Amino acid sequence: GGDVFTAVALGPLVVLDRVLVAADRAAATPRERLAVVVEPLQESLQRMPRMHQSRDADVRGAVAVVAAVAERSTTTFHPGALLPRLERERMRWGLPDGHELELSLDHAEPRLFLFARQATTPLIEWRFGNSPVAFLTNPKPRQADASSVHGNGARLQRVADDLQANSERFERAAAVQVLERLRANQAADARRRPRR
Repeated sequence: GGDVFTAVALGPLVVLDRVLVAADRAAATPRERLAVVVEPLQESLQRMPRMHQSRDADVRGAVAVVAAVAERSTTTFHPGALLPRLERERMRWGLPDGHELELSLDHAEPRLFLFARQATTPLIEWRFGNSPVAFLTNPKPRQADASSVHGNGARLQRVADDLQANSERFERAAAVQVLERLRANQAADARRRPRR
């Protein structure tokens, strides 16, 4: 008797595309949804301090911030939390502890960024290609030839194996199309809402 969605996972991102809904709830039920399995994100944060032991002060400072977030990760990534959208044009949401998540579709694979409160540079970058990976963002000042990430990435633990995108069925491309619709629809909804 409930709504029916197709679910495809890109690593810990679970993309839901509405297939069937009762006529009386059609207007109130979103056509697309996004859920995030938080355990791989938490685990990757906890691994970062062990992976990035450096004498460089900027790297040590960035790792210390990530370690502090990892210690509070159950508050940062509260399971079941419905996250408020913070911006109209970007998919950026507020986390319960004030940090922010942003999903970008402007790369070869979807990327999720963790920002300290209202920061312009992310702390962590998760890339959701065929093998999802977490990276520490490069703490050095931006230079034209500098990488956006520091060091090697940490592979994310596998989750939702039955839902992972199957390339033979073109599920990855279909999931990205649903995410593009989600971005466009949420931006359109935000423009229609009156400002307070």
